[in-house]
Amino acid sequence: MVRITAVAEHDGNSGAVTAEYVYVGGRIIAKELTGVGRRYYLSDRLSERLVLDASGNVLGQQGHNAFGGTIGASGEQEKHHFTSYEQDAESGLHYAVNRYYSPLAVKFMSADPYKCQRRLKTKPQSGNLYSYVLNDAVNRLDPLGLDPVDPSSDANKIPVEHENEYRCNNIFDSCKSMGEKIRDLTASVGIRLAELDPSTPSYRGHAKVWANQKNILSDCVAKFQDKGCGPPDLPSGFDLQWAIDMAQAPSPNSSSFMDFVNRGGLEFLTILTGTTIYIVAPGELALIEYFLGRYGCLACEGFHVDALGDLGS
Repeated sequence: MVRITAVAEHDGNSGAVTAEYVYVGGRIIAKELTGVGRRYYLSDRLSERLVLDASGNVLGQQGHNAFGGTIGASGEQEKHHFTSYEQDAESGLHYAVNRYYSPLAVKFMSADPYKCQRRLKTKPQSGNLYSYVLNDAVNRLDPLGLDPVDPSSDANKIPVEHENEYRCNNIFDSCKSMGEKIRDLTASVGIRLAELDPSTPSYRGHAKVWANQKNILSDCVAKFQDKGCGPPDLPSGFDLQWAIDMAQAPSPNSSSFMDFVNRGGLEFLTILTGTTIYIVAPGELALIEYFLGRYGCLACEGFHVDALGDLGS
């Protein structure tokens, strides 16, 4: 899941640009302040920590504990003080997009709007609808105030329970809105594809999530183009061809016996020699032919392929 990021700030009266942000991987690395100059930010895995000028001089140090409580801050401060949240100067609360977070109370100020019984079964701590990142602030972030993520691996993956929020509607969605969804889906699909490993037992489940998000991405790209949207509607620096490539990417090849089973192989019958045969759904025909040939299944009695649908490709 990507962070919601501000690109620029404008004067409320004149509309003039007062600040422009520069990001890498969803994290602020610099800000251009009108009439002041450029500021650079050095970060750890949670937040911005040092504020530098264009010459590399330290102008400020942002300090806080894992839950956002201020410790040892000095000099110039950036208002995105804790993780990706913008701090409200009057209340001291942090804006987490879907709700506010209080570093003093160490919790969100309103209940989690997403209530999922399935998540409660796997993560009992999620039963507390006000807790911040399941009380694991050292290892997790919550960019949208909805779901904790691991910043080292999960920050750009769309959770299964939020997939429907990224479906495109070419009637109600603007071109820019669809462009942002396409960018986020492309990142999620690309990461999930890179993580697919046919040799692991979890492959089948991961492949289903990847394939579903790939289909959502493909549908979004089609609707984006059908509506007449183009490059100006895409986020800065994003190329639509990346999305098209990810939407058409095939699943990893597999050749081993465990790959075959992990892709959804079913123990269906035993040939006359007593060797167990595993067969999969249509869509893995090359593997089916390989195993039929290897185990001499032409000698089998009552053989057929169980049509379960395509489980992996």
